[in-house]
Parts: sequence; C-alpha cells; structure tokens
Amino acid sequence: IPIHSRRAGRIVIHDAPRSPSPAASESDDGGNEDEPGSESNPLRLYKTRAVDPDPRWPRVNYLKNLLKCGKDRMVSPDTLPADSQDDRFRTLVQVDWYNSVIMGRSHPVVEMKWLDWQYMSSKNNIVFNEVRKVCERKHVADLLALHYSWNEEVIGQFYSTAFFGTTKKGLDFVKWTIQGQQYRVSMAQFAVALGLDDDDLSRPHIFVEDALSSTSTTFLYEKDAPKDCLGTTRGLRPYYRVLYSIFRWSLLPKVGDATALPGRHALLLNRMRYNKPDFSIMKLIWSKIYETVCEPRMGCIYAPYIMKMIKAKTGICYFKDKQHKPFRPHAPSTSATPTRATRASTSAAPSSSAAPQRSESSSPIKKALRAIFCMCAKTAKKVKKIERRQKEDWIAAGKDVSDISDDEEFVDPFAAYETARDIASSEGPSGTSRFFNEESSHSEESSDDEESDAPTENVPTDPDEAVDAAGQDIDSPHSGDTEIIPSDGDDDEA
Repeated sequence: IPIHSRRAGRIVIHDAPRSPSPAASESDDGGNEDEPGSESNPLRLYKTRAVDPDPRWPRVNYLKNLLKCGKDRMVSPDTLPADSQDDRFRTLVQVDWYNSVIMGRSHPVVEMKWLDWQYMSSKNNIVFNEVRKVCERKHVADLLALHYSWNEEVIGQFYSTAFFGTTKKGLDFVKWTIQGQQYRVSMAQFAVALGLDDDDLSRPHIFVEDALSSTSTTFLYEKDAPKDCLGTTRGLRPYYRVLYSIFRWSLLPKVGDATALPGRHALLLNRMRYNKPDFSIMKLIWSKIYETVCEPRMGCIYAPYIMKMIKAKTGICYFKDKQHKPFRPHAPSTSATPTRATRASTSAAPSSSAAPQRSESSSPIKKALRAIFCMCAKTAKKVKKIERRQKEDWIAAGKDVSDISDDEEFVDPFAAYETARDIASSEGPSGTSRFFNEESSHSEESSDDEESDAPTENVPTDPDEAVDAAGQDIDSPHSGDTEIIPSDGDDDEA
C-alpha cells in the first residue's frame, strides 16, 4: 500500500466522532482527553499526492485550465460518480484539483499575518491611532488581530472539496470533506466562528460596487504626487499606506505585481473613510474563498479564518504545522509635535528649504530615469514570474528541476540621494524639523527589532518591494509626514 494511502487510511478517523461538536466534547468529563483530535492529542495530517484511479486515464491540471476549473467546481460533488481511490476525496475533480493546485505548488497556501495592535499602540503614532479608530468603527479591528495557526493539509482538503450552494430559502452554505467526512456551514455560522458582529451580514457586499476609476482615487495620494502614481502604491498618503500594508496580509491578501494597487484594494481603502457606509466583512471573505476555489490563481487564502471555522464546526483539533505570525508595520515618522508644525505652517513666508525640494521632486530628468528604472524592474519581475510558472508546471509533470528562487530585490538608485536630501532639507535655520507639512518629504527608514521578514513566493507582496525589502513601508519622494485621516469627501484634500 502506498504511504499516502496508509497515512490517509490510518487517520480516517474511526476513533474520532463522525459529527463532533465542541459542546459534546466538553460534556465527556475529561474521559476522552487523549482521544485523536483532542487538544492533548491533535490529529497530524500531511500533504500527500492523491491516488490516481488509472495512470492511463488523462488527468486535468486546473492551474493550466482555469476555465474548466470554474465549470467543474460549480457542480455539486454529490451528483458526480464516487470514482476516487483516495479516502480523502469523493470525485476525480477533487483529486485533480488537489494534485494540480496543492501538490503542484511549493507554497500552495498564502501566508497570512495577524495585526499586533499592542505594538501599534506602544508607538503612540498619530497615523496608527487613526488607523485603529477607523478599523474599530468599521468592525474589522478584532478580525485583524485574530491569531490562529493552521494545518496546510486541512486547508488543502477544504479547498479541494469545497462546494458553495444556496438553500431553497436563499441561505448561502459551503460543504467540504476532511479525511472523507463531510461537513457543512452556512455563511452566518462562519461569521459567528470568526466573532463578527450580528449585523455584519445585513451590510452590503463591497465588491458588487463598480471599481473606482484612476481619477477617482486621487484622494489616496499625496497632494504633489505625480499622475503616474495613480493605480500604483507609490505616493500613497501615510494613513492609506499603513492600511494597505495591513490588508495585504489579512483582509485582502495580495500577490503578484509589487507596485500595482489593484482596483479592489483601492475600493476597500475608499470604504475605510469615515463618511463611507460600512460593508460586510463575511461577504468579502466568502466571495474571495469562492473565487479561489473556481480560479486558484494566487493560492489558498484565509487559512487562519478557515482553520478556526473548521475547529468550531468539527470540534477536532489538528496539529498546526504553519504558524500565524504577527505583522508590525513601520510607524510613519513624527519627530515634531503638531503645535510646532502649526506655528511653522502659519508663518507668513514659506520655508527657504521647501522650494528646492519641490523643484527637485519635479525634475523631468529624474522622472525619466525613475520611469526607466521602474520599467526595467517590472520587466525583470515578469520574466521571473514566467520562469516560476514554468518550473511549477515541470514539477507537476514529475520532472526534476532546480529550486524556485525568491524574487530579486531591486534597490531604488534614487533612495540614498533622496534620504540625504530630505535630512538636509528637514532642518531649518532654528534646527526645528518641518513636519505635518504636505509639501515636505522624508526618508522612512526604520530599525525596529519587531520588523517582519520580507514575503517570499506566493505570499502577499510588498507595496514597493523594489525599494523596501522589508515590505513595511513605501519609499516615495511624496510620502510626507502629514497627519492624514480618512477624508470626508473627494474634494476635501488640503
């Protein structure tokens, strides 16, 4: 018997309850504390290639055929023949999805991170404080701080077998199998497992709205940011830059082009403004999981949330082989107090050091050189992406290939110059720094010991990976120290 069959067969859990629940396990007076699936004896599941029923039968690589993937996954597995020879799966569609998507990638599950609010509070940073206020107001603060590690095989089986449907009463549900045992939860039950408030499902779904046009996203950027920043992560205001860096690790994971600001991320940032209506967090998560099942372009997302829901539904404790790490964003510099900044901003004449800074940031030669650099860096990243996909296809075909290397880091050639210029221009004749002035710029270097590692393959990419390998901030000549809070309208930027 192949090792994967032995392992799967051994863990197909005759000893575990067929339909366990947390309440049932708590009522056993501790008599089954050492049973498989208990806290003291978690089940250990491992990724193993699913058994093919007949090697001569053509199999489907769903990574290469996303259109067929979407069609096949919208069919209920209960209506298909139970042709799988692997105890974990019922149908050949599930087998092919698992073998091509889970086993065909070196990192099939996208890394997620939980937000360390305590760290952000300890910084006493005005931008951090505003971010926390708006996250609490939008009912997302607790979910961002949810800390729950996961088992990669459990997540793989969930995505390989998940089927989304609607009851006759119009209630959305998802059903899936773990080790051959089927489970089912409604969207409302999923929301309860994540600790979302009772009104979440009554709020509108954010992604049914039309995407924002480039011209309608100007509120995200610094006042003097060039027009070519639109649609990118360069030149974002500090408030939105911090929010974006948080969401790409949690609420809306991002992989792919490091410098692009996807339309959905721009739409999400827009809804984080105070004058915008609240949105349903569960509907956002639900739709993204469904999209991943039908089109697994970026890997399996929301592993901590899914793992917590599975534990709440099944009552089974699985050994967690992937750690949910914390995320601690860089704090925007606030070296001067607002009172000093106010006095400086109300002076009759502008600072003598401000003029050369604006002229330097608008230099046509510098813009041309930066554009060439960004174009070359983007081309190199595309070539690397194609190379990675080719190697993943070869791996799926059973060929021996060299390890998939990490993306190359491109260092901005202008960064050192701008840092020195900003340091020199940030001090006036009296030695006081010019902060909270939208015309100023600064270098956002940080030496925090708690800084997160740079993401690797198939994990959320940095907002400006070519400049800051730590992935915590954006180095831009337009990233000032202005106190930025969510604006109340498109025309209220100062």
